[in-house]
Amino acid sequence: MMKDGKLFRVVQENCWDPVVRIQEMDKSGVTVQVLSTVPVMFSYWAKPQDTLDLCQIVNDDLAATVQKHPKRFTALGTLPMQAPDLAVQEMHRCVKELGFPGIQIGSHINHWDLNSPELYPFYAAAEELNCSLFVHPWDMQTDERMSKYWFPWLVEKSLGVNSLDKVMLGTDYPFPLGELEPGSLIESMSEHDGALKDKLLASNALDFLGLHRSQFE
Repeated sequence: MMKDGKLFRVVQENCWDPVVRIQEMDKSGVTVQVLSTVPVMFSYWAKPQDTLDLCQIVNDDLAATVQKHPKRFTALGTLPMQAPDLAVQEMHRCVKELGFPGIQIGSHINHWDLNSPELYPFYAAAEELNCSLFVHPWDMQTDERMSKYWFPWLVEKSLGVNSLDKVMLGTDYPFPLGELEPGSLIESMSEHDGALKDKLLASNALDFLGLHRSQFE
């Protein structure tokens, strides 16, 4: 994978072949994956129509994978967030036609923070659709834009206010950027009982996405 003419990341067949991915899921004890695109493909910098075209290609491919393996995968769509009207249009398609429970967006949209008024119509549409929004950090900003949010204070305090009913297991699989066997750390924690481990490994994510465990049994 190339970015600005430079090597960004080496990808292997587990990035695009669901059969290989399922084999690796079985080896690591993962029952269901929520698929989403790598943030470098958000393409918020591009012309809105071009990004919409790319989003539709990605979303259609995700939907085809889920349709072939509905017991093993669900998916989050991607949108041309730099054009909120087009983003709402594609979000409707993702939810109503492709059956996605949610959407993945970046932690900022070019120069817009996520509290920018330009995005309010998008949020209203997501609420109307009961569409979950997953915010993925990307192109992290450490400039003066963060000072107005008391950024260091937020980082320090956020760990103390998060409810364990809202914490979910995530992974950068298939890229080796963290835990290579997702969930193994949680499973190894003897101080947590089975009910809490189930929340962290599955139940909280199901609740967030509005899904039911029986869909994957």
